Amino acid sequence: MTRSGDLKSELVALAQGPHFARRLDTRLDDAADRLGFLDEATAIDTIDHFALQHELVDGSAVVKRFVAE
Repeated sequence: MTRSGDLKSELVALAQGPHFARRLDTRLDDAADRLGFLDEATAIDTIDHFALQHELVDGSAVVKRFVAE
């Protein structure tokens, strides 16, 4: 369990890193309500979805790049 928590933290750090920042910021902006508010649960869900499922231009996902590294 400890190792999975560490891996998840590393994956989230990669997703929030400079290489993906602009794309993730766009997803977070889209998830915010009409006033620009983003609650914590929605932010977490959005980051998780981006890291695990969002299809990048090359057809891969952040998690696939994480595993490859």
